[in-house]
Amino acid sequence: QLMAGLVPFEPADLLGLQLQPAQTDFAPSLSPEYARAMAAGGPSWSLLASSGAVLACGGLFMQWEGRASAWAFLSPATPMRAATRLAREMLEACGIRRVECWVDVDFQAGHRWARLLGFNLEGRMAGFSPEGRDMDLYSRVVR
Repeated sequence: QLMAGLVPFEPADLLGLQLQPAQTDFAPSLSPEYARAMAAGGPSWSLLASSGAVLACGGLFMQWEGRASAWAFLSPATPMRAATRLAREMLEACGIRRVECWVDVDFQAGHRWARLLGFNLEGRMAGFSPEGRDMDLYSRVVR
């Protein structure tokens, strides 16, 4: 799909997003309350197709000053080169010392994307996902 570009994230964007297969386990957790919390948690954006369809949503959820959790939900139609470039630019410009992300241990494409974005593997978190799956913790630290 052709991209229209980035726009500020709106909770309805996440609720209407068709999730990529690797993220469909999260669908039951994506309530209106969750989407509003993500919007209020820190800077966040949606990537739109030229048709207006939401291709991806993501952002930073502030934990405290200098530390945030990165989050992203993508559709199968997300243009990954463009999404990677935009995510890198946002991470480099955010000015946050430590940004973390979590990736399901079996989601190899997610591990590759985290590394492409400059994250480093820190360790395994047993039973961490809403379904009790193990997740790997990655961080991107600017000193």
